[in-house]
Amino acid sequence: MENFNSPVVADDLESWLESTQYCENCQKLSKTIKNRETVLKKLKSRIIATDKIIKQFHLKKNELTHTQQQLISVTEKLKTADKLSQTLQSKVVCFLNKDPSNQAKDEFEKKLAEKESTIRSLQERLRFTEGEHKIFKESSEFSLTETERLKNEVKRQAKLIQSLETNQKRKTLQLEKSKIPLLDFGGTYLVSL
Repeated sequence: MENFNSPVVADDLESWLESTQYCENCQKLSKTIKNRETVLKKLKSRIIATDKIIKQFHLKKNELTHTQQQLISVTEKLKTADKLSQTLQSKVVCFLNKDPSNQAKDEFEKKLAEKESTIRSLQERLRFTEGEHKIFKESSEFSLTETERLKNEVKRQAKLIQSLETNQKRKTLQLEKSKIPLLDFGGTYLVSL
């Protein structure tokens, strides 16, 4: 005959439940507990996934900020180079009108070509940086939307878990109150009332 008066330790509960045959309500409660464990594991994995998305969002946000700074820098360089090019071009025109020397003319035309090449290069870099900026902006907006959705899902799951835990405590109390000791009489169990 088993001693049902001794308290069951939480660590031994599962092994005790597996080794003991119990009523239909107890079996349902056991299934409910296992289902809740599954829900809690899913919630944990979702929380971990949310943390990863939040970290990615912050990383993308930092990259976006860096890209914006690069865009501003390249834009300023482009403006400076454009002003310099206009200045040189006007100097070349003035110089050509004053001094018809071919050597000076060739030298200024060479400088002008170099500055125009620099301007084209900076314009290409500006277009590329603007494209990257657009991509990072779209990516960060998506991450923000996904983060918000996952936060809402975590809140919903937390409410569900709280409800399940409350229900589990209530069922456990009901189960403890309804325990009926069984007496062993040579292989036959009798319920003592």
